[in-house]
Amino acid sequence: NNKQTNVTMIESTNTLTTRLEKLRNESLKISEQLTSSLSSSKSGQTLLQLTKHLTDVPVLTEKMEGELKHIQRTLQDYNSENVEEWLRFYNEVMSVRLQLRRMQSLQLCHDKFTELESCEKIILASTSTSKTTKEDSNDAAEIENICMELERCAFTALNLSEELKSAPVSVVGAMQAQAAAAAQSKLQFPLSSADAMALPQDIFEEPLPPDNERAQFFMRLAPRIRRLESDVTRALTDQLEHVLMSMNERNHDHDANDHNGNKDLVLSAVGHCLRGLAINGRGKDAESTFARIAIMPLIRSKVSVGRLDEGGSRGQCAGLFSLLDDIACTIDNTFGSVIRMSTNMFYLSETLKPEVDLVTGGVWVPLATALMGDVSIKMAIFSPGIANIIQANYMAIDTFLSELAGRLLSSSSTTSNWEEEDEFASFDVASFITKSAQLRIMQHPTTLELNKKWNLPIYYQLRFGEACKRFDSAIAKVEQEGWHSPVFTGTQTVEQDIRKLGFELPLFIELYDILLSFWRHDVILRPMAHRFLRGIIQLVGRSASFVQSGLEQKNKEMNGTKKENGHGGPSHHYLTWHERTDDVAAVAWDMTILESSLTSDYTELVTGIIAPTDNENNSNSEEERNELGTIVSEVLSETTQDLSPLIISAWSEITEILTKQCSAPLAAVKGVAATYRMTNRPPPKQSSPFVSTVLRPLKDFDTEFSNRTPPQIGDNWKIEIVKIVSESYSDAVEKLIVTVKQTEEALRKRKARKSNAGGMTDGEKVMLQLHLDTQEFKMRAGEVGIDTGAIEGILKLETLTKVASETAST
Repeated sequence: NNKQTNVTMIESTNTLTTRLEKLRNESLKISEQLTSSLSSSKSGQTLLQLTKHLTDVPVLTEKMEGELKHIQRTLQDYNSENVEEWLRFYNEVMSVRLQLRRMQSLQLCHDKFTELESCEKIILASTSTSKTTKEDSNDAAEIENICMELERCAFTALNLSEELKSAPVSVVGAMQAQAAAAAQSKLQFPLSSADAMALPQDIFEEPLPPDNERAQFFMRLAPRIRRLESDVTRALTDQLEHVLMSMNERNHDHDANDHNGNKDLVLSAVGHCLRGLAINGRGKDAESTFARIAIMPLIRSKVSVGRLDEGGSRGQCAGLFSLLDDIACTIDNTFGSVIRMSTNMFYLSETLKPEVDLVTGGVWVPLATALMGDVSIKMAIFSPGIANIIQANYMAIDTFLSELAGRLLSSSSTTSNWEEEDEFASFDVASFITKSAQLRIMQHPTTLELNKKWNLPIYYQLRFGEACKRFDSAIAKVEQEGWHSPVFTGTQTVEQDIRKLGFELPLFIELYDILLSFWRHDVILRPMAHRFLRGIIQLVGRSASFVQSGLEQKNKEMNGTKKENGHGGPSHHYLTWHERTDDVAAVAWDMTILESSLTSDYTELVTGIIAPTDNENNSNSEEERNELGTIVSEVLSETTQDLSPLIISAWSEITEILTKQCSAPLAAVKGVAATYRMTNRPPPKQSSPFVSTVLRPLKDFDTEFSNRTPPQIGDNWKIEIVKIVSESYSDAVEKLIVTVKQTEEALRKRKARKSNAGGMTDGEKVMLQLHLDTQEFKMRAGEVGIDTGAIEGILKLETLTKVASETAST
């Protein structure tokens, strides 16, 4: 078996060998054919060339790798040989640059020190010179020159101060630079790639370390620099005081001819002083100096209790408005040019506060302090206890405050000795600068503190108490004399204007005049606008409650009840007004006019008073005014919500009264049968007399009040009346017809029926009369302006009397 297996394996191997040889021959043949095909085409030749080059890639790669290794070894050798030399060159260049900067710093320090010594000498000289110039105030040129030198000293002090502030930072920077240089000296060669990249790339653009010597120099001068700042501030303040006092004295002399040549020099001196103080960051000192030297003496000379009450009795503050106007005019005439010059000089933008603000800090703050500081003046202005005086005082100060910036920054007012032919006086301040100054006044803490002094809630209570007293008096008179009693207490012109709106009853005219009085210019205070709106809500609600209580009387007896005020109770005429349609309709109409007026004309009035559009000082935008109008409209609309249901209730009362009046004649329907029963009367040719009187109350009332019917009522009330009356009428006719038919049937059984004239029975005559009455009633119902075809009662009447109509036609 093994032998046989071996023979089989040998045979298989031979077969496989033969097969392999055959495949190789075929592959070689195919390869030759492929090569022949590729060589015969252009693309094939290109492919063969690429194949040949690809065989050379490994050789080229190996060659490039060897060259890169050679370059790397060359760079490493260069790094080892030249970087250390480059660092030495770098250090030498930096040393030269440092020496050059050191020379420049030395020159700068020398110049600054020279300026410091010069400023100290100028301040010392100005102190001695100011003593002599105070004795001879006519030397304006010398004063102007001193102020100009002091302003230059202020610039020098500012520069030295800035150098001093940067000195500690320079010292720290120098220490950091030294540490960096020490770290650079410890570098190991050859350098790593990271250390090599950290080396400076451009020697001449490399920043130098901070100047430690310069910083130390200014730090040693720190005491003298601080002293220079304080000395400059004191010297500028002294000069400003001197110049302001001289301006005040010359203005009181009223002799401009001697000083016309000095005006520009004096104003220039003031400008130097103000700029110098602003440069040193002492703008508040400039404002306080101006307030103390220029404004406070003027205020003290004018403000007194006697001057406050000038033109009126004690405590009325009748002279407050003229006093404030006099103060504003005097300040403008004396120091207006200084204020305008300062405002133009220091204005930066609407968002940035000026360094010196003479309008607010120099004028308004001392004036407000004077008004609030004196106890007697403060009590007289802010707490008089009388509504008219509070309102007059508030409006006087509010008007003065809202116009202060405009008056001081406009050169259109009367000029003084200092402002004749004055370039500063003739140069108006731009309007946007004036608005910015006015806004700063209104937002200043002193203004907010002054506003807190007003006891405005008490003022509102006084005004609201007056309004309530006036309205309660009118209500009491109406309860005694009725709705048409003359309770209006205003002028005839006002009454005529209010009547033009549609009001008829004196009580509602009085109410609307009270509501208008809240917004008169001698009553309204804008901070109390929300409270006056609340008062309107209360008064309108009070009037609605009064009307509601009258409608709900329903003939209740008061049994002689006495009121707490000692007057008798309401009269019988008033207690029964809800039974009189003319009174109820008049009240409902006036409530309709009140509702309409409050939501239209009154809303526009309130919005225009709170945010006027014709006021130059008004800061409300169009969007804010629209939003305010929406809020006021919503408040007043909510206020009048209770009026509409009350109007509907009043007309329901009218409908009930007229229904009773129209239903009363229907009692005569029963008598129609008696008219023809056994009377031998001829058949009827016209309606019964009572039919024309059924809807007469409705027609008369509609004729009188057709133009005074509220829109929400419309014609529904008439339809309701005709509907109820026609239903009652049809019920009465239906009962009558039943009775007539029963009578006719009874007579027929007794054979007592007799023929009358015209061949009609008594029952047929009655039916014909009912038919004529129905047609008359339908015609009368159409005359009041309703669709009779939609009234079920009338349709029922026509159906009931239809047989009679047919009998009459036959």
